[in-house]
Amino acid sequence: MCGIAGIISLRDTASLKHVVKRMTDSISHRGPDGEGVWENDARNVCLGHRRLSILDLTEAGAQPMHYANRYTIVFNGEIYNYLELRKKLIANGFEFKSDSDTEVLLALYHEKQEKCLLDLDGMFAFVIFDSKENTIFAARDRFGEKPFYYTINDGLLYFSSEIKAFWEIGLNKNADAEMLYYYLRDAQLHHPFDNSKTFYKDIIKLKPASYLKINLSNSKLPEQTKYWTIDENRSNIYDSWNQNDIVDKFYDLFKESIQRRLRSDVPVGSSLSGGLDSSAVVCMINEIKKNTNIKQATFSARFPGFAKDEGAFMNSVISATNTTAHFTFPEKNGFLESFDKMCFHQDEPFGSASIYAQYEVMRLAKDAGVTVLLDGQGADEMLGGYSYYRDSLNVKLFDNLNVVNPLSSSSVSTMQLLKSSVKRNIPAVLNLYRKFKRINSGTILNSPYQKDFMNSVSALKSAYPVHTSLYGHLRHDLLDGNLEDLLRYADRNSMAHSREVRLPFLSSELVEFVMALPDIYKINGEWTKWVQRLAFEKIMPQEITWRKDKVGYEPPQKTWMEDANIKERIMSSKKTLFDNGIITKFEANRVPDSAAANSRGDNSWSYLMSSILFTK
Repeated sequence: MCGIAGIISLRDTASLKHVVKRMTDSISHRGPDGEGVWENDARNVCLGHRRLSILDLTEAGAQPMHYANRYTIVFNGEIYNYLELRKKLIANGFEFKSDSDTEVLLALYHEKQEKCLLDLDGMFAFVIFDSKENTIFAARDRFGEKPFYYTINDGLLYFSSEIKAFWEIGLNKNADAEMLYYYLRDAQLHHPFDNSKTFYKDIIKLKPASYLKINLSNSKLPEQTKYWTIDENRSNIYDSWNQNDIVDKFYDLFKESIQRRLRSDVPVGSSLSGGLDSSAVVCMINEIKKNTNIKQATFSARFPGFAKDEGAFMNSVISATNTTAHFTFPEKNGFLESFDKMCFHQDEPFGSASIYAQYEVMRLAKDAGVTVLLDGQGADEMLGGYSYYRDSLNVKLFDNLNVVNPLSSSSVSTMQLLKSSVKRNIPAVLNLYRKFKRINSGTILNSPYQKDFMNSVSALKSAYPVHTSLYGHLRHDLLDGNLEDLLRYADRNSMAHSREVRLPFLSSELVEFVMALPDIYKINGEWTKWVQRLAFEKIMPQEITWRKDKVGYEPPQKTWMEDANIKERIMSSKKTLFDNGIITKFEANRVPDSAAANSRGDNSWSYLMSSILFTK
């Protein structure tokens, strides 16, 4: 895990090494163990790197790394199946000077060029310069676990792991009106129709599962190319399998994913929230290590006295496994003290104070000397873990009332189906209402937004997609939905403390298998994540396996927001938005309300967050 930055010149220029050095210095938290800046003789390629040493801690694994007198790479991430790939490459005649996954990636690119991406089980963002072909190749992992941003200014293409590197060298910081409006109106943290957009104008995100290839000989601007996706329609290859075989296959794929993600030359632990997913990770590691004397370390956030504290579930898992538990207890004063630092590291708005809990878990791991943490993100989006996924499933059932689910332990009532059908049409109704509201902005409905801002975004479509099947809803969320927001939080929070997060549920082989399964293996009557519960019921405490509620790291945000200091911050943020032509004077002067982490309330949290876009 590292930080990368660089400049690709599409015109003649002087040396850029000092500029790239400033960029990498601004993200030094991503890699405190080493640094390097390299520039080619033509001075049109300059690559920078900050190293967090995870595999091959020697200088042989340092970057920028050169290979075959032809390639130079800066790489952020991990290739978990690098040992298997290395073995195949050696059989094909390749030789290696290091034990790093970076050199394996370079050799694989030399052998297969862009097709190498389909062989990778990993999280990554990297840039390879090929001096022979005079090309730049940049790629990002399938789900967007590792970040990659770029912008083009005056014939120079700048790229970095974090947006702040662009501000460090004086590039313009301008909020993107579309993104800001979607966030304020719909609480969207990503553009609903263009996943390359960010909250900043002209700052582009390389989409997940995409790459750029630039021929420096013709100075043509790059276009993003998709190299992987999930089929739009579910295949039926597992329809004839019996339940035991499917459960065993799920178990084996997850176990293999865990085993690969335990590969490290530094200590590895787990983040334990007490939910089904993080508990599955901890319990599987316990199974893998049960015949050893190795104790795994877990890191958790607790909120004693708060109704949504998950301590009892955490302790259940800890008691059932060979675990050394570590706890942090985030509270209001710490949140206030850390708020500006969190905003600095996140670069863009985040959804709630839950981010602070994760931030403190990463700090806890750093204090304990554990560099790598496994976590459970991604399971909800492929296994239907959120309650609203049931609505998309019910829509399909309503359209096929005569279809009987052979595995279901409970039937879906006609009234439930009718309610879901009505819900399906709510987005269209809301869109009409919002259109009417925009037309009458400042008159009948007293819009909270200034007219010039409203006029600039008046043509925007509704951000709410209509999902008519569970499969379509899951596919959207995995590829274009909220998952990447969660991955951004995890990356920035972990990197703020120079830690690495690995996500076993996001093995592409596991995801492709689950997505091809019939819906019943995701949602079975009242149970979400059906195949996961069946697969792990023998290794997890029953009270975890068969719990129905879902909490995660939810702090007492509503209580925190009632603090006078936080209310003052909100009022200051609203003034900033008014001064920048976003909200009306009436809205700016309105006394802020408080809201729980999963509630929008009066938009006070969104106003607090949005002001960071205008901080110079």
